[in-house]
Amino acid sequence: MTQFEKHQYWTAIVNQQQNSGISIPQFCKQNDINYANFHYWMKKIEQTDNEQIAHQVVINVSA
Repeated sequence: MTQFEKHQYWTAIVNQQQNSGISIPQFCKQNDINYANFHYWMKKIEQTDNEQIAHQVVINVSA
């Protein structure tokens, strides 16, 4: 699995948790997901999203 595919996969998992309305530990337990892996990817996705937002702001300011 490429890094891009992993990012897409974990983005879907994080979104499922957020839409589930249950806590992260409970979601991980119910879905047999390692909490540390989930937390790692959640932070990585959050960082990527923040970088994309910052990049869009720079593009819009200079346009």
